[in-house]
Amino acid sequence: MKQIKSAESGSEGNTPSLTKLFIEPTTRCNFRCKMCVKQSSEQYIKEGDMLFQTFQQLIPAMGSLDSIIFSGIGEPTLHPDLPLFIETARTYLPRQSSIGLQSNGSLLSKPLVSQLVNKGLDRICLSIDTVDPAEFQSIRAGGVFRQVDQSIQMIQKISNPVKLGVEFVVMRKNLHQLLEVIQWAVDRQIDFVIVTQMLPYDVQTNQEITYGTNTDISRESFLNHLQEIRKKFPHLKPYLNIDRYLSFRWKYQKTADEAKVIQLLETIKEEAFLQDIPFHINHLFSEDLNYLTEIEKVFSHSKAIADKGGVKLSLPSISPMFDRKCHFIEEGSAFISWFGSVHPCYFLWHRYSCFINGHMKQVQERSFGALDQNSLKIIWQTEAFTDFRKTVLKYDYPYCNDCKIGPCDLVTDDEFEVDCYTINVPCGHCPWGSGLLQCLL
Repeated sequence: MKQIKSAESGSEGNTPSLTKLFIEPTTRCNFRCKMCVKQSSEQYIKEGDMLFQTFQQLIPAMGSLDSIIFSGIGEPTLHPDLPLFIETARTYLPRQSSIGLQSNGSLLSKPLVSQLVNKGLDRICLSIDTVDPAEFQSIRAGGVFRQVDQSIQMIQKISNPVKLGVEFVVMRKNLHQLLEVIQWAVDRQIDFVIVTQMLPYDVQTNQEITYGTNTDISRESFLNHLQEIRKKFPHLKPYLNIDRYLSFRWKYQKTADEAKVIQLLETIKEEAFLQDIPFHINHLFSEDLNYLTEIEKVFSHSKAIADKGGVKLSLPSISPMFDRKCHFIEEGSAFISWFGSVHPCYFLWHRYSCFINGHMKQVQERSFGALDQNSLKIIWQTEAFTDFRKTVLKYDYPYCNDCKIGPCDLVTDDEFEVDCYTINVPCGHCPWGSGLLQCLL
């Protein structure tokens, strides 16, 4: 399968200018959230705090930025110099630029919030995955919902100009609580809600995902073909399910009906290949369409509540999008680790393992330089970083999730070199680019 998409920003071989910084003040956290990759035994994330000297090295690049967002793998409000970081950023950023913060909300006391807002913070996004106190404590171990709720009310009293939002990580255990969270956000006059899928890091968390494994275009094509087959050959309907299909797929001697089903499905795969549509028959057959329909209903109802209440709601895809889009690269983003390393995106910010389509994926951090050796402007303009962004914007790399021969050693080995297209951009598995994961942008 070969997918080529021409991004507007990269259609003439150019990439967007640097306009956005995601800064990781710390990798320390006071929560032990079940869905966080830090709870994985296969993560290699060192804990530490960004030095102010490291942050100062970003100043020369701030004059052309649209926004700075303090986020990362840790809790930013644990860093004692966060107010100083925000004050410095506001001093050197253009007047219209935004400063955002992603936080669990547990440490946002009235004095701290007042200080952060006075220093220039104008956007706050808090993590809330349920309004049920017991369930909140279960999901975000170490957290107390009442504290976060009080933080929100206190923020609203301190300063109206601050845009206040909520990030909701949707899982099987809390899917139906999304409606309650949206209504709660409406009642609290929250400005926006970001809903994101979960990135599983082991077998257990993989069982909590609420999205399909097949791309939207693959599923649509498969279901259309399946409907045609059932209409044209009604007697073959009993053979068109995953259990029955696997029972005869590799049989040496097949019945006439079994052979016919194989022939029809092979024809479908060939047509899909000619149309550049990824097709994994086993995945398509085994997908729980009833559950995906249930998710669609919950999302639709949530949107209705949000629209009526004036809350801006951003929902993720329930299937990986075939028409991928990397907001990080297209919007000119760079990600700065606490120790001053420069990265291209959330996916490649740290070294860890995650589950993609039920198999382990080794993710290596991708760094293009360090601030103690070169300025951010120089790192951004290096040939390696520029070529990386250009390659991403071509979207000419395989969609590994639907690969019929995957997982392969090319993309699951610790040391990623090239994929099956000989492309060294490790984005074939990226859940952000396929619309599944979202964050404060």
